[in-house]
Amino acid sequence: MRTFLAILPAAAVVLACGAGDSPTSPHVDLPGTAPTSPHVDLPGTAAPVTEIRTSGAPPPAPARASYSDFTEPARLVIRSQEEWASAWALIQGSAAASPLPPVDFGADMVVVAATGTRRSGGYDIIIPDAALDAGTLRVGVVETTPGSSCAVETVLTSPVAAARVPRHDGPVEFVDETVAVACQ
Repeated sequence: MRTFLAILPAAAVVLACGAGDSPTSPHVDLPGTAPTSPHVDLPGTAAPVTEIRTSGAPPPAPARASYSDFTEPARLVIRSQEEWASAWALIQGSAAASPLPPVDFGADMVVVAATGTRRSGGYDIIIPDAALDAGTLRVGVVETTPGSSCAVETVLTSPVAAARVPRHDGPVEFVDETVAVACQ
């Protein structure tokens, strides 16, 4: 019983600090500011970015995962159903498989960003922006990392995000930004 009571406060700290670092959190909370949606300043004409969602019970969950099978950092441009099926298997990892979300590859393509394996919780990755500039589609990627004062789970994670963007058969460039989340 004493051991349980000693662990309880530490667990509460981990849960409190990790609450804003959820892999489904759509924004980065910075201390002393209102929640904002992270974005990457990209030159050119903005292109719509639609986060891919699973087809589960409403509302569908984002196709973002902390425990994917992407063990190395990756940036993928997917323009075919076959490539999408292979990437989806890695996104799902060993979790219960969700059906492959439909994508009309005549009109759209999928971009995927993965961090690779991380040694703790508190990491996240999103694809918030895309823009077409001089024939190149630039895709913004924001990776969040836990700040030095954050209490995080000691567990291997491998965050990944997938988004649908308008099909572009020309060059695609990923523009990465990293944001450290500050914890009290």
